[in-house]
Amino acid sequence: MPDYLEIVPVLATGLFAGAALGITIGDQPARECIEPQAAREHFKEWYPRIAKPQASFAAIAAASSAWLAYKGGPTRSLNVTTAVLMGAMLPWTLVVIMPTNDALRFKKELSDSEIKTGLKRWSKLHLVRTVASIAAFGLAAFSLAASDKAEPQIVAY
Repeated sequence: MPDYLEIVPVLATGLFAGAALGITIGDQPARECIEPQAAREHFKEWYPRIAKPQASFAAIAAASSAWLAYKGGPTRSLNVTTAVLMGAMLPWTLVVIMPTNDALRFKKELSDSEIKTGLKRWSKLHLVRTVASIAAFGLAAFSLAASDKAEPQIVAY
């Protein structure tokens, strides 16, 4: 019987990467096309709504990949790399991106120029998450495909 935990990293990294890519190619460019104050208001409302599920997807992906790496097997290095990439999402966000988030969300007065600069900076920093999570998704999917338990089970009656 297959170990169904092996699909969890694929699902969690896929959800994270899909949302990150949608933000990178959809949400953020759209925000940069509207009035800066409106873009800031949108960001202030939008960010808390996406932050919780993204943090959950990253944690689930990292933990499940780490578990699979701990169990060993031929795809151990793929699982370690996936766990590291997805585990890095939280510190990257808290240490590197959060100052920009906080400025956009909580600073009392920001000029249009400061908002535009902040959104462009946030976009570049977020791109790191997008690329890393797409790579992690590829590794998790390859790990699942390469595992000896990924072969279909044929049951004859």
